[in-house]
Amino acid sequence: MRNTILKIIICFFISSSWSFAETAITPEQVRKMVASMLQSKTNELRKMNQRIQELEKLTREQKQLIQQLLSDQSNLQANVSQKSSTNNPTTDYPLAAFFFPEKATNTNTGVMEEDQGPEISGFFDTTAQTKNGSNQVFHIGVVELDLDRIIHKGDFAASVALDWFPYGTTPSVQLGAAFIDFHLYDESIPVRGRIFQEPGFHIQVGQFDLPFGSDYQFFAVTDRLTVTPPMTTTRIQQSGVNPANGGFNSPGIRTYGKWRQLTYAVYAINSIYSSGLAVGGRLGYALNNPYQLHTRDTLPLVDFGLSYLRDMDQSEHITDELFAADFSFNYHNLRLVSEFVRHDSNANRRDGNPVLNESAFHVTLFHNLQDWLHEDLYLYGRYQEWRPNYRYTNIDGNNYQIGFIPAISVGMGYHMNDYLTLKMEYTDTFSHTTAEPGFQTKTAIMQLVGSF
Repeated sequence: MRNTILKIIICFFISSSWSFAETAITPEQVRKMVASMLQSKTNELRKMNQRIQELEKLTREQKQLIQQLLSDQSNLQANVSQKSSTNNPTTDYPLAAFFFPEKATNTNTGVMEEDQGPEISGFFDTTAQTKNGSNQVFHIGVVELDLDRIIHKGDFAASVALDWFPYGTTPSVQLGAAFIDFHLYDESIPVRGRIFQEPGFHIQVGQFDLPFGSDYQFFAVTDRLTVTPPMTTTRIQQSGVNPANGGFNSPGIRTYGKWRQLTYAVYAINSIYSSGLAVGGRLGYALNNPYQLHTRDTLPLVDFGLSYLRDMDQSEHITDELFAADFSFNYHNLRLVSEFVRHDSNANRRDGNPVLNESAFHVTLFHNLQDWLHEDLYLYGRYQEWRPNYRYTNIDGNNYQIGFIPAISVGMGYHMNDYLTLKMEYTDTFSHTTAEPGFQTKTAIMQLVGSF
């Protein structure tokens, strides 16, 4: 048995040896396999070299194109600069630089850009009110054309507001504002309205609204949220009862500015009540809402100011003194505006004008309903008083008896779009009346304001 097993093992090894001998790779086969692999790699390298040459050719072409574009851009910039220096009147006439500002060059493209030029805007209004005696029902208010920055060169600018008054038998065009402005830091130069917007410094020469009290911000009918001005403006600032009229406005010189929360304005102007000189100013404090992002159009959370105006005759004797205190509070959809004005006349005045001592105040509350109605609609209510210490006023050479007048007003406003605003107001004087022509104890007015 053992011999049999041994024979089987010997036969298995002999057969395996013959099989291995039959399947073994010869050296010739190995050489052929290696040659085939080398040829394949050579072909791949040849293709890669051809692709690299194609990329190098494309890179040279792109470089030539970029150089050509740069050359064309340089030639274009030189031609534009030569044309600008030829056609620009500021080259030979330096004074013309104020009226024809030089064009700015875009540093990225090298192309001269056109100056923005003056901003042209304006407004007008139409009112309808309850009829009383000979009063007409419909009225056209002041039509104003604002030319903002008709001159702007560096820190200097100029603006003009032209007003057309369609009253009486001889309508007239007057200057509502016209001034040259020198400014630092603050580029905003409003013709009318809010002037304390951004920190900065201004000096202006010309004609302007006086920053006295707070109602000067609303002399323009587009800025006023109510239909009629308060009696601090219509009575003491002598604007009259027409809703489109403003208040104190005079030629002169003024400086104003804002530093942190402090605001100031100082001015010297032609006399308001006499024929001499007037000086005055306003010192204010404006606190922004710390939880709200402040922008140019954002109203301060609290705005408080004190104002003073001294009026003099030609001999520089004091004829009138006015004092004002104003306070405003703005939070979310609520706005409170209040103002007190006192007018004291010199009993020993020498200009021959009457002695007029009076005071007035108003408190006005606004509530915007836009969050609830999803429409730009607001409601307001106002209480005001006027207390004259004189009994008669002269209108067109006639004396009319007057007296203490309290009044309450309620109204609404609706901004229909960017160009039209509809306002309605009802005023009641609690049966207090005067003998003035056209005076009404109960008045309802609807006003449509258009802007462009």
